[in-house]
Amino acid sequence: MRTKGVFLGVAVFLLLASRGLAVAQVLPGESLQQFLRGNDRFGLRLLAQNHAEAPEKNAVVAPLSLTILLSAIEANSWRKETREQLQQVFGWEPGVEPGFPSRMILATMEAPEIKPLPARGKLTAELPGQGDSLWIANRLLYRSKKDWPPLLEKWFVRRAKAQYGLELVDVGDRQPTAEDLRMSRGETGRLPEVSPLDQVWLSSGTHLRQTWEELFMESEPHPGEFHTEAGQSRTVQRVNSVLENLEYVKSDRFEAVVLPCGRVSMTAVLPREGMTVRELEAILAAEPDSLKSMKPSLGSVTMPIFTIRATMHLEATLKAMGVKDIFENLEGVVRRDSRFDAKGTVDVPVARVMDVGQAIDFTADKHGIHADAETIVGAVPLGLIAASDAFHVVLNRPFVFLVRENASGALLFAGAVMEPVAAQ
Repeated sequence: MRTKGVFLGVAVFLLLASRGLAVAQVLPGESLQQFLRGNDRFGLRLLAQNHAEAPEKNAVVAPLSLTILLSAIEANSWRKETREQLQQVFGWEPGVEPGFPSRMILATMEAPEIKPLPARGKLTAELPGQGDSLWIANRLLYRSKKDWPPLLEKWFVRRAKAQYGLELVDVGDRQPTAEDLRMSRGETGRLPEVSPLDQVWLSSGTHLRQTWEELFMESEPHPGEFHTEAGQSRTVQRVNSVLENLEYVKSDRFEAVVLPCGRVSMTAVLPREGMTVRELEAILAAEPDSLKSMKPSLGSVTMPIFTIRATMHLEATLKAMGVKDIFENLEGVVRRDSRFDAKGTVDVPVARVMDVGQAIDFTADKHGIHADAETIVGAVPLGLIAASDAFHVVLNRPFVFLVRENASGALLFAGAVMEPVAAQ
């Protein structure tokens, strides 16, 4: 047994050393850029893959939250298969350490402090943008049975909190619940349903409230036509922007414009006539840098008011993208279990990912963008299972939209509007 222990210790050292040497291959600052490019690649592929299941419907995904949660698994997994599959889907080079860029991005999107209400009878002037916010809150909820060994690996717990902002929530001798999550961080959006057997929740909530400032604020909603891919014409509520200097590009494949909205920007990408949104999504997924040629140009935009409410399970989508091993083994995140049989002691994996769910509410209207996304990764014990002429873009047929945080460029939301639906 002593020999086995020494061998295991050497193996762990070599594994960690190899990852440390790999990290040294990446220049300072390059990890952040690779992380952001990987999030772009992942988000655009996730949209294309998920939208393929129901191409006639509106779609939206929230890639950054899922990128951070999967990064926490990749960075701590002892399984070569898990690391290689996740590195491949993000397009990361060996040596990228996702924990540091994750923490940098999260630090710019911390939850706002709750301000006390003013004393009764004391009036205060409303500050511009007082209601605007952008924040991500992550939690790691886990069951801890009394007199049982800890469920999670110690190094995963330390790194999950320090580098991925996963605040720990011990729910005691029962499975995590939606109420546990709400009690641990206050405001949440709609939560996706996951299995009641899940004993570990990696959760991330993205909350966005930003205004257009002057871009659409002077326009009153008015009716206009929207043409579906099926050849039907719908009357929808639209708003017109003022004439503004906006990032813009028009090619033989698409027309795209960036709409600034406080701390974020929404890029609307309209496919050329005759091209479907599915074809456009495939182009963006295969060529994430295809929008880099945009330049400031004077123009205006007519945009439909739209709301998308989506609840989805992404297990099949991720497997189709090549992420399979986490659904079989979470070694390095959850502790191994030593069990006894006739042949002696046998180490077996104790958990695998069972649920990857997102629930998203996204609205764009004359005021700005209002969005909430809740992501849960649930695990269960294995035994339980510039132009001279002004342009004018009219978004009057299906289009793709991308919402980014301005300072980092991180892709927060990616979606497709097939038929606008106004908020009820």
